[in-house]
Amino acid sequence: MGYSNGASVNNNYGFVPQNAAWAIASTGTGDKNNAVFAFAGQTGTVTSASVQNAYINLYAHGTLGSLNGHEGTTNECHLQQLKSTWAENTITWSNVPSVDTTNQVTLKKSTSANQDYLQIDVTNLVKNTLDNGTIDNGFLLSLVNDKIKNSMIFKSKDYNTSDT
Repeated sequence: MGYSNGASVNNNYGFVPQNAAWAIASTGTGDKNNAVFAFAGQTGTVTSASVQNAYINLYAHGTLGSLNGHEGTTNECHLQQLKSTWAENTITWSNVPSVDTTNQVTLKKSTSANQDYLQIDVTNLVKNTLDNGTIDNGFLLSLVNDKIKNSMIFKSKDYNTSDT
């Protein structure tokens, strides 16, 4: 997992305990953030024809600094296929790969600050990444509307219970 931050375009945040998409008041047009996800455990040869179902679970982080977890009136997010490779320890806002919006998945507006998103159907998105040979590139999580004070914040692989 890595994430890119629009307020600090050349900083890397691959070590943080959250995957987040947010827009918060800051200098200029606001602080915007997008998370990128890697796939783990890909072994052997997998083809899109062999994939019948693919699901992911995203677990809410809860309060994070000035953000109260998922919040905002328009905090819907997209999961989109990344078109090229990236590295967790070097990803920044300046070098986030472009996305393929084919078969993107939309996460509906949250109903609570701590809502988990379970069994998200990413079957067609995964099949598309396999067909394009980009399965190892992962996904981008971003707000559909970058409006100030909207966020979705999920736990990352670096999360531990002391991070709450």
